[in-house]
Amino acid sequence: MPPKRAPLASLTAAVNSTPKKIRSKNLKKRAAPTDQPENNNEPAGDPNDIDSEDERLHFLTGNCDQIRAQITNFLNSGAMKVGEFQTAIGVTSHAYHSFMTQHGHLAGQKSSVYLAASLYFKKREIVGLENPKLTMDKTPAAKKAKKSASAGAGAGASGDAKDKDKDKFNVDGIELDGEYRGRVPVYDTCDDVRRKISLHLRNPDVTQAGFLRALSACFGEEQRKLSPSQLQTFRKHKGPIAGNTSAIFYAGFVYFEKLRIKQGKKKSKHREEMEAEWWEQGGVDVESDSSKGFICQAGERPCIDRYGKIRFQ
Repeated sequence: MPPKRAPLASLTAAVNSTPKKIRSKNLKKRAAPTDQPENNNEPAGDPNDIDSEDERLHFLTGNCDQIRAQITNFLNSGAMKVGEFQTAIGVTSHAYHSFMTQHGHLAGQKSSVYLAASLYFKKREIVGLENPKLTMDKTPAAKKAKKSASAGAGAGASGDAKDKDKDKFNVDGIELDGEYRGRVPVYDTCDDVRRKISLHLRNPDVTQAGFLRALSACFGEEQRKLSPSQLQTFRKHKGPIAGNTSAIFYAGFVYFEKLRIKQGKKKSKHREEMEAEWWEQGGVDVESDSSKGFICQAGERPCIDRYGKIRFQ
């Protein structure tokens, strides 16, 4: 007797039954294709390849305090050492330290370091190198101002006045043409510089030691330390070119010229006359000792005029 077939209804149910969904936590959705190229870690360009006349360098941002903070953050990142950075931007160590020790949004705006560092960071930005960000409200000057304000109106006013008095004779942020080589043309007589020194030392905010430190910083790359005895010796001389080879004379002219520029004062009539008299010679002679005498013809008598020039009568 043949075996019985399964009921037709049960076969139909088996065919139409819906299979259970298979779920797996290990299955990940395939990422969509992208047109972005892969990062090949190609090195960025060299900032030195950017021409100094590049139009993109015409738009620089950042005040003096911001550039100082940017330099500090850059060096702290380990990208360069201080000496390497000075070489990279083409400034002297003296100019660098003079700029970096100042405080204030406008303090150092005439320094070569301010412009050179601004251009350097802009060039790095152009070639795709990462720079420390410019901080708008976290500069040392801003923190100092905020701290002074919170300390009280009376104390803040007193502190600001002291800082202002101390800063008004600071000329580190100004660099004259030829200063880094110690070759600034001098357009004052020795008596002019002695008179300025006497008036300057009468100020209650000026000390002789501080003044000598300021003069010692006026020789550019050459480091000099001027002493009180040198100052006293120069001040004892009398005459337009008496003491012309003294380091105090040269440094005194440089310092007071920078102070005149900082204070925004115009050149005096005598100063303009000095320039007219000494322009062709490159300034007053600071190398030939005037105390050694002069060679003249028989019957002639040398005399020194008010500009320090030798005339024969």
